[in-house]
Order: sequence, then structure tokens, then C-alpha cells
Amino acid sequence: MSLAIPSAILASIVSLSVAITIMLRRPRRLLYSRFASFAFTLFLWHAAAVASRFGAGTLVQLQVAAGLLLAPSALLFFAEVLRDHSPQTRNLGRVVSLVCVVLLAVDVLPIGQSFAARAVDTLYVLGTFAIVLHALYVRARAARAMPERNRLFYLLLGGLIAIVLALGELSIDNEFYAATGHVAVTFYIYFLYQSLVSQRVIDLVEFLGKTAVLGVLTIILATIYALLVLWAGTEQQGLWLFNTLVASFVILIFYDQVRPWIEDATAQLILRQRHDLR
Repeated sequence: MSLAIPSAILASIVSLSVAITIMLRRPRRLLYSRFASFAFTLFLWHAAAVASRFGAGTLVQLQVAAGLLLAPSALLFFAEVLRDHSPQTRNLGRVVSLVCVVLLAVDVLPIGQSFAARAVDTLYVLGTFAIVLHALYVRARAARAMPERNRLFYLLLGGLIAIVLALGELSIDNEFYAATGHVAVTFYIYFLYQSLVSQRVIDLVEFLGKTAVLGVLTIILATIYALLVLWAGTEQQGLWLFNTLVASFVILIFYDQVRPWIEDATAQLILRQRHDLR
């Protein structure tokens, strides 16, 4: 199995999970709906990438369609993040959505499989993301408060890195580049999710702490499951189900106790001066 397949599976699961989770939050907000749409298109993109690598060539067209849908969903989401409800932005959203529909219709035709059509699709998506990054840059430069400026630059820098690395998906011969892109998108979508949950753009210390908590708990959960599976075996399904419930119960008990310690230890090890200042 190539390195790009498990990374794409991870990205698709995380994207779908945050899309469902954010839609379950109350009260419902337009920002949540637009983020869920953006995350769901990322899920489609990575899920189709996995299927195409297993030989399902017909799903390449689904991946192209998901890539096209990323453009309007990203534009609408970040416009809501920036609270940009100007007539120019609304008109731009309509134009981008209309172009998306046209390109989707063209891709159904035989000409949609040509290199020229794929190049137009790529330029359309990259051009839309360039508009989004430019809007973030302009808003960050105009921000008067330093914390707000730094947080917008976090969004800008993270988005730029994720886009550049995500281009690895277009490189069929470089599986490592594609896998790096999947991981970068996974971290960025998780960063956006944590920012929405916190109702603000979280800073680097907080994000590293939350990521460390998630990583450590994932390792603990995987270890418990692995030990219980080795003990029960694969043939005793009833016992395996019981072990799954036990492992989940143990993790829920540990969660509240482990989370503050891991967040504090991460901040102390990586950013000692900022930790001492806080």
C-alpha cells in the first residue's frame, strides 16, 4: 500500500467527522453550515483519491467534481469568517458558483477528459483560492489589534501551506508529496474546526496543545484496542465488541484528566517562554 492511501483515508475521515460534528452544534449558524460544506467537499476529494488509487478510474471524475466544488465552498466559508457581506463579495460568489456549474457540465462531456479541460479546472480552483488568500492578507494588514492580525496571518499561512502541499495530489509519480498534502489539509481543517469551536482563531500554543491531546489519546486508544484484539482474537466477535466498549469507557475516563496535562506539557516543551509568561 502506498503512503498516499492511508494519509488520504485519514484526511477524508477527519473532514467528514468535523463536517458532521459542526452541524450538530447548537445554535445553528450560517458559519457552521458553510464550514460543513467546505469540509464535506474535502471529504469527497480525499475519498475519491483513495478510490482512484485502488483502481476505480471512473471515480477520478468524482474527484475532479469535488475539486471544483471546493472553490465556491471555500470562498463562501472564508467570506463568512471575515464577515464580508459586501455586494462585491456576494457577486463574486455568484460568479464563482456559476463558473463551477459550467465546468461541471463540461466535465461530463468527452472534451472534459482532455488535458486542456483539466488545466482550466485547476486554474479555476487555484484562482479562487488565490482570491481567498488575498482577502485574508488584506484583512490581516488592515487589522489594528496585534492579536487579530497574528491570528489572521495564521489562517493565511496555514491555508497557503495546505494549498501548496495539496498540489501533490496532482503528481501521480510522487506519493510522498501527495501524502504530505493530505496531512497538511488534515491539520488545517482541524485547526479551522478548533477555531470555530472556540469562536475565535486559536493561537499556536493552544493549537499545538489540542493537537498533542488528540495525538496522545489516539495512540492510547489504538494501543488498548490492539492489546484487546490480540487477547480476544478475530474470531470471537462478541468478546471483541465487549472489549471495544471497555476501551472506549477507559478513554472517556482518562480524557478530562489527561487533556490539561498534555496541553500544558506541550506548551512548556515547545514554547517555554510563552508558557512562562502565561
